[in-house]
Amino acid sequence: MNTKINLIILAVLGLFLTVSFTSCGEDEGDITPPTINLISPADGATIEAGTALELEMELSDNDMLKSYKVNIHNAFDGHTHGDADDHEHAKAAEAESKPFSIDKIWNLSENSVKVKHTEIVISENATPGNYHMVIKCFDISGNEQTVVRHIVIENDAYDHDHDHDHQH
Repeated sequence: MNTKINLIILAVLGLFLTVSFTSCGEDEGDITPPTINLISPADGATIEAGTALELEMELSDNDMLKSYKVNIHNAFDGHTHGDADDHEHAKAAEAESKPFSIDKIWNLSENSVKVKHTEIVISENATPGNYHMVIKCFDISGNEQTVVRHIVIENDAYDHDHDHDHQH
């Protein structure tokens, strides 16, 4: 009887030690963010309203990519994008014009992909000026990487050489 109790105690103790040591060395999971190699457009690139944005980039991850997101919005208020991506947009500039914006997500299911497309068309009535293009790439573990480019939208139809009473 005493031998059975000792065997049970040893088995329970062995199981406890096995679980304890295995959990200490347990992998924390994938914490490596994906990589973005944004080839085009270049920082400061000029894009004409009514034309397609030529987006070219290479995305990769050590495990598996989930999606990428393209956000283009005006930078008329001079805001910047820090690590927290917290900023306020100027409402006064938006009230007088039709700033271009897009916020679109594409799904992925590979660990490396070269993206090259012209699916984003800058609207013909886009207000000319400075814009931010924010690319975010996500992997299946929830890690993300962000790249920000400054682009300029030009619009020949948006003529400021006309007579009226206001200051520019």
